Amino acid sequence: MVAETGWQLGAVVFLPHQRLLCRNQQQVYLEPKVFLLLQALLQAEQQLLDHQQMLQQVWQGRVVSDSAMHRASSLLRKAFAELDPDQTYLETLPKVGYRLVAPVSRLSPPAASALAIVAEASNSEAD
Repeated sequence: MVAETGWQLGAVVFLPHQRLLCRNQQQVYLEPKVFLLLQALLQAEQQLLDHQQMLQQVWQGRVVSDSAMHRASSLLRKAFAELDPDQTYLETLPKVGYRLVAPVSRLSPPAASALAIVAEASNSEAD
């Protein structure tokens, strides 16, 4: 499983504890399968995540349609585009799989914690 620190993906921050993508004051909450897909892509370390790996890691080996896989990747793309429309984050390799193409780095635990606190405060203000 991906370490519970945060991740910097291009201009977007991913906070796994909260299933959030953030940039500046904007946040997008990831639904469970989209969250698992992003974790699987991070584990692949910018290498190809093929359909078989995706089935194992996101759907725990259950048989699902291609449209379910496409929907998860489409929602992930949409979340990234909402926060950073000028950067491509996810590459589709037709009939093969997906790959993260934005620069990726882990955030230090203190930086991730500080961002998580800011995200929590933003959520509280929105309520």
